[in-house]
Amino acid sequence: MARPGPYTFQVWKFPLEIRDGRQSVSLPGGSRPLSVANQHGRLVLWAAVRMASATGGVFQKNPFYEERFFHVVRTGVDLPEECVRPDEFASGPVRIKFLGTAMFAEGRAVFHVFEEAEPDGW
Repeated sequence: MARPGPYTFQVWKFPLEIRDGRQSVSLPGGSRPLSVANQHGRLVLWAAVRMASATGGVFQKNPFYEERFFHVVRTGVDLPEECVRPDEFASGPVRIKFLGTAMFAEGRAVFHVFEEAEPDGW
């Protein structure tokens, strides 16, 4: 059954680099990151992507992309200051949301992923 309204959503996959630090990913506008995991030895992000609806019920890809920022932090490495501020007490223009943990090398390498967003971005 089709969802009423002008939009529908699909889950898409986006690669992240397996390294400590801040990195950017180009996501379709209005996307909502859902989770991260190890898939076949690669760190990937899954997001609900808003699809634009054309007239007549034909759905097309959302043409608008935006740069989003993520922090990837290995277990045992200091977290960036932004990652340890609880959302409800965050000050300044940037807030961080924990997305998940992914394990590699049979659990010997574990990475935690946080998303950086403007306070009104969620």
